[in-house]
Amino acid sequence: MGTFEAATGRGPAIAALSRDGKQLTVPAISNRRPVDFGTTIGTKSVYLYNLPETHTGRAVFQAPSISARFGIDPGVFNVAMILVARLLPKRWLEDRALVQTLAKLTAPLVALVDRFAGDRVGMLIEVELEDGKVLASLYVHDHLAEGMGAAVAAFAASMLKNPPPPGVWYPEEACSVPDRSAFFSAASEGARTFQLGRAAWEIGSTPRRFGMGIYL
Repeated sequence: MGTFEAATGRGPAIAALSRDGKQLTVPAISNRRPVDFGTTIGTKSVYLYNLPETHTGRAVFQAPSISARFGIDPGVFNVAMILVARLLPKRWLEDRALVQTLAKLTAPLVALVDRFAGDRVGMLIEVELEDGKVLASLYVHDHLAEGMGAAVAAFAASMLKNPPPPGVWYPEEACSVPDRSAFFSAASEGARTFQLGRAAWEIGSTPRRFGMGIYL
C-alpha cells in the first residue's frame, strides 16, 4: 500500500512489515520506492512507515507479505523526516510535549508550503492473489481534510445503520462494515478518483508498451 500527501507528514518510528509470513523490522522512512498514483498525481516517492495496515492486514487476511509506504510533497519534507528520524535522540522523539512544541513551531511554515503545494492525498493498494493476478485500487482527493471527514462520516453512518457486535474490530473485518458498497460510496464522496479492484496496469499514468506499437 502506498499513500501520498501534498501536506504534512507523520512522526518517525520503526517500520514493521511482513514478508513470507515473518515480521521484519527496518528503519522508518527507508526503502524509497517511486509509485505511480495515476494521472492526477503522477509518480511520487514513498517510504516505509510504521502504518497500522501492516498489522491489521496480516491479522485479518493472513497475508504472508505486506508493507505500507508514505510520502509527502514537496520532497524536501521527506528529507526532513529522514533527518529527524536518524539524527534526533530517541528520548526527544518519545517526549510528547517536546514533539508537540516542535510541531507548533513548524506549523506556520507547513501552512505556508501547503498554500503552494496543496493538500491533495492519494492512496494506492495493490494485492497479488494466489494465482499471481495483481489487482489495484486508487483513491485521490484534492483536499486531505475533506477526504478524511467523508471517511469518518461513512464509518459513523455504517455503525448507526448496521451496529457491529460488541468489542473492538479492525476496519478490515467484515463485521465492522457489513455493507461495503454503501460504505465505499459514502467514503469516496467528493473524491477526484476512486477505482476499486482494477487490473494494476489500468491505474498508472504512464502508458505501457505491449509491443507491436501497442500502448495502453
